[in-house]
Amino acid sequence: QRIHKRGKKVSLMPQLLISDKSYEAKLQPRDKSLWFKNYSDNLLYFTQIAEQNEVELFSIGNELTSMFTDVTNINYWNKLLDSVKEIYHGQLIVKLNCWYRYSQFQDLLNIDWFHKLDYLGIAAYFDLTNKMNPTETELRNAWFNNRQELNLVKEIRILSETYQKPIIFSEIGYRNVDGSNIEPWNADVKPPRWPPGLGTGIKDDAESVLCTKVLFETFSQYDWWQGTFWFCWPTGILSENDQSYSIRGKPVLKELLKNYRQERN
Repeated sequence: QRIHKRGKKVSLMPQLLISDKSYEAKLQPRDKSLWFKNYSDNLLYFTQIAEQNEVELFSIGNELTSMFTDVTNINYWNKLLDSVKEIYHGQLIVKLNCWYRYSQFQDLLNIDWFHKLDYLGIAAYFDLTNKMNPTETELRNAWFNNRQELNLVKEIRILSETYQKPIIFSEIGYRNVDGSNIEPWNADVKPPRWPPGLGTGIKDDAESVLCTKVLFETFSQYDWWQGTFWFCWPTGILSENDQSYSIRGKPVLKELLKNYRQERN
């Protein structure tokens, strides 16, 4: 409500957390019927909140790769989507991940219920270069030939064209640490146990700024790309030495505001 009063729009994205901290993208419930019943009951609770508060964008699932790509689940997802649409009248999105291999992109091209959505979301923490201090040109080229030799722009475009849906980067961020472009998704890498090849553990604001700049320059030219949700803005004040994904009070914030056309003097 406070965000709406400021003239901004809201996306509500319920996130499934697993008690043993295993990765939700690899979920394999023993009883899928029971799992979908419980997941639906909980998601519909948030669906009602989204409708009551006129939320503009609602996510029906986040990074549940194994549950999305299993073709035997299609009826479950269709039933869930129909139930959501009976309650909620805003726009719908799902958050996908496909970070490492060509096959991960291919697995997302045969999911019929994606046609019922308004957007396809991606957690865009793609590996870029193998270098701890890449140049702007190297970062730009990496989106077309990254360190796994993937043309990321091409594969994301194919995903959009397959379902005729625009793409939103539902989550993306770059830690202000040397080498963050190598594995942007890796939140656990920190000194003194810094694995060889994944950075030095030294604070590096310039790299996060440069990665952000290149991302916007790369994708803003494509009509099928509709922007980003940036991770993250914490409620607490951070230390001057913070190396987390937080953008609050860091040089990367200025670059973000510039690209969102909200830069202030």
